[in-house]
Amino acid sequence: MEKSKSLFDHFAQLTHLKKENYWSNLSEGDKKSFSQFMLNRYLSMELDYIDIVSDVQNHKLPDEMYERVMRDFIPKKKIYNKYLKGKKDKNNVDIDILSEHLKVSKREAIEYYNTLKSNKQLKQIKDIKKLYGQRFEKS
Repeated sequence: MEKSKSLFDHFAQLTHLKKENYWSNLSEGDKKSFSQFMLNRYLSMELDYIDIVSDVQNHKLPDEMYERVMRDFIPKKKIYNKYLKGKKDKNNVDIDILSEHLKVSKREAIEYYNTLKSNKQLKQIKDIKKLYGQRFEKS
């Protein structure tokens, strides 16, 4: 039994493998793992491909046609893009606590947090955090 295809297998197909009958040889499970959104996201990390990705994603193509178009337009080249994840901000925990404590939205909590921070009143945030204890420490 062959291992099912991952996003990175599909990415390799579009960038450097470029097999002609790729789509027709995919199983139903492999076709389900084909995500235009994620492929566009990953392809657009390569500066040379941004214009191509932008143009193609505006046309809402079926997956099979998308694979064929991208295979033809993307130059044959093996590339590596380090996937950049957003960093977890330790202030998010403080904002979550303020939001819950003050019974306000996160947007309002961010405003309160920035006001307290600019007025150097972070002791108030520490006092509120003590009220909630360990519940927010692990998130």
